[in-house]
This record gives sequence, structure tokens and C-alpha cells, in this order.
Amino acid sequence: MWTVANVLNRSGIEPSPERSKRTTWLTFLKAHWKVLAASEFLTVEVWTARGLVTHYLLLVTSLADRMVQIAGITKQLDEAWMLQVARNLVDEEVGYCTRNGI
Repeated sequence: MWTVANVLNRSGIEPSPERSKRTTWLTFLKAHWKVLAASEFLTVEVWTARGLVTHYLLLVTSLADRMVQIAGITKQLDEAWMLQVARNLVDEEVGYCTRNGI
């Protein structure tokens, strides 16, 4: 049976309560700060010739330098759009996460 506990055990990783005794959140955050990012979805209402239109916006912020990147904006939020935004973020050559070491 493949449970999380079994996978951790096979990999030599102790259960979470044991790990937390040695590594505090502060220590973890300091060690990984340069590669952490935050993301936020929000809506923006835009007046157009056709009236009020809702746009959906995804922002990604590098926590280390507080650099904000607009990952994507669309009027039609769907799975295809989200998949493309994810591809753009992690693209090996020009992706925001790759360029910023996230």
C-alpha cells in the first residue's frame, strides 16, 4: 500500500512531528527565501465601449526582491489559459520562475 507515511519511511524521511523539532519555520524560510514566490488571482473591472468587462489577472511575486510579474490576464478564464500561463512561468529559457531562480 502506497501511503505518505510509507513513502517517507522508504525515503528515510522522519514523520513531520520529528522533523519540526529540528527545523523551525524561521530556519526553513531563511534557507529558501530566494526561491519562494507568492501568487494571487484577482479581477479587474474595465469600462469598454461595450460596457463593464471583467478581466482575470494572475500575479507572481518573488519574495526575496518583491518583484511582481503579471503572469497573465484574460477575459475568458479556463483550463487552457491556466495551463499556458503555467508553461510560461516555468519555461526553461524565458520563464519568470526560471529567470528569477524560483
